[in-house]
Amino acid sequence: MQQQQNAYDGLKPFFWLGTLFIILMGLYSLFWSKKELNRFNQVTGPITLLSKTHPDAIGRPDPKDRYVEVAGFEKAFELYLGGDAGDFLPKFEAYSDLKLSDTITVFYNETPPFVNSGGTSDKIIVFTQQINKNGKPYYLRGDMDIYFANFSIVAGVLLALFLYFYKN
Repeated sequence: MQQQQNAYDGLKPFFWLGTLFIILMGLYSLFWSKKELNRFNQVTGPITLLSKTHPDAIGRPDPKDRYVEVAGFEKAFELYLGGDAGDFLPKFEAYSDLKLSDTITVFYNETPPFVNSGGTSDKIIVFTQQINKNGKPYYLRGDMDIYFANFSIVAGVLLALFLYFYKN
């Protein structure tokens, strides 16, 4: 007697590949969030712009964002300051203490192309990790990456358990 197949049986490999992708994405984010500061790109120079808006921030004016430009570097750095309950706040920020012409060091990761597709120009770096002035931090990115990584890993494992036990 032949068992009747359903749509799940035909797509089962794709569900498993999707689940594996979610778990791997979570693991990548977890390791990326633990990256040592000296492994980030960095630029040092005087501040040429401190602003709440930026002409290259297309379609996403957010009052929680601030922009910093460093002399001799062609891209602006976006800082997310948050402020509302439930926001992923920076670990530390003293943005208001920065002044034009202060010499700072910015640690960052280049913005991947898939992030730029959301309306942000390729002239803005949204993955600003840390800003130092005179060796002291003035901005430290928050733990959003760790929360995202943990959520992805747990969701992937739960999905894998569901797929394993479904119809078994």
